[in-house]
Amino acid sequence: MRFPIRPAMAPRAVMAAVVLLSASGCTHVGVSPAHANDPSVDALKAPSIAPNPAGSGGNGPADNVSRFDLRLAAAGPAQVQPPLVRMRRLDLDRVRQGAQLVPQAKVTDLPARLARVDRVGARKRLFIKTILPAVLRANAEIREQRDFVTTLIALDIPPDELPQGMADKLQDLADQYQVEPANLQKLKRRVDIVPPALVLAQAAIETGWGTSRFAQQGNALFGQHTRDPDVPGMVPQGLEDPDFRVRAFATVTASVEAYLRNLNTHPAYAELRTIRAEARAQGAYPDSAEMAAGLLDYSARGQDYVSDIRVTIRANDLQAFAGARLRPRADQLVDASSFTDD
Repeated sequence: MRFPIRPAMAPRAVMAAVVLLSASGCTHVGVSPAHANDPSVDALKAPSIAPNPAGSGGNGPADNVSRFDLRLAAAGPAQVQPPLVRMRRLDLDRVRQGAQLVPQAKVTDLPARLARVDRVGARKRLFIKTILPAVLRANAEIREQRDFVTTLIALDIPPDELPQGMADKLQDLADQYQVEPANLQKLKRRVDIVPPALVLAQAAIETGWGTSRFAQQGNALFGQHTRDPDVPGMVPQGLEDPDFRVRAFATVTASVEAYLRNLNTHPAYAELRTIRAEARAQGAYPDSAEMAAGLLDYSARGQDYVSDIRVTIRANDLQAFAGARLRPRADQLVDASSFTDD
């Protein structure tokens, strides 16, 4: 929304100061809700990648990539902690119903025993238990960013008149989402969540429910490619002198965050963002099956790939995770080896 008449300078400065405090977590700003139709809106909040032309395939040795070394590089030795949170009693049916909260923490690695779980249903549950906390946490952080952008639009303050702290925050978001800071509407279109069902379905397809070598060795859940020699990656097997590697990540959470940034910025997924924006304009929560139509270029399989995503969502009742909610923030790493498959 835009105010018909811009407020006087002094009131605008006061409003900006309130928003700045809100951005730092000091207070709450009562602007019109940005997520009125988001089933998980009451959750406690807490580089551009080329599109994947063929899916990950799930094999290939790591190029001397140690996930522990990656975590040290990303977090620092003092922050790499032993298991502090266990999810032995996480009941996915109750999570679907909104009756049980999901721990909000950074997930380190996929359970190595995923490939050894014989029962398909048990393997799927273990995979979802591992990925879902990362998905919800990443989406919660995006909601915080979106709230900030929505508030700036409502205040209608020119970027060059913003307090320095707000201007810096806006510039950081603009850089992350590859948008000019003055184009707040375009920025808002990109700063938005991806439904958990879509994330879970793609991760399941790309990794064989977490059993692929890429996933097990490098937390590569979405087959994202990189040609940057400075980015950790894994060389796919079966290709003669490939000009890319599959990007490896320090944690499951980092993999999910990079995937969401990819969908929210890459030109190949503009249609996905359009479908989501149209749903928002109608006051609806973005539908995962409809948004899948914007992933035609994610895989060389095209429409067949999109159909597989939709089938995976329906067959595993993933849509119901739209209302999944997080426990209060806990800044700790979660060792997924403690997760159970029952």
